[in-house]
Amino acid sequence: HTVGKCNVNTVAKDGESPLFTAAKSGYSDLCRLLLDSGADSDFVLPTNQHTPLITAASNDFEDVIKVLLKVSMIRCLFSIAAVSAIMLAEGVSSFTRIQGLG
Repeated sequence: HTVGKCNVNTVAKDGESPLFTAAKSGYSDLCRLLLDSGADSDFVLPTNQHTPLITAASNDFEDVIKVLLKVSMIRCLFSIAAVSAIMLAEGVSSFTRIQGLG
């Protein structure tokens, strides 16, 4: 994803994405802007396997945590909706699917 001519997921020489750097620095408004522009909230820093959310939490940046959690929750709800739609298309109820797991 790009903003103007900038790719919001470009990784710097230190291995950080713009969203990771913004989260690490406590810039919630910048995090929101980057996410709205398509930044990858699941980016993992290669050196320590931290995501922007883990980094924000470890630095107690509550506003950044809220922004990142909102995106994660929305993504999760879309995933649940997609799975439910697939199960409906297959003619399998959630209850039947759960019973089959036991």
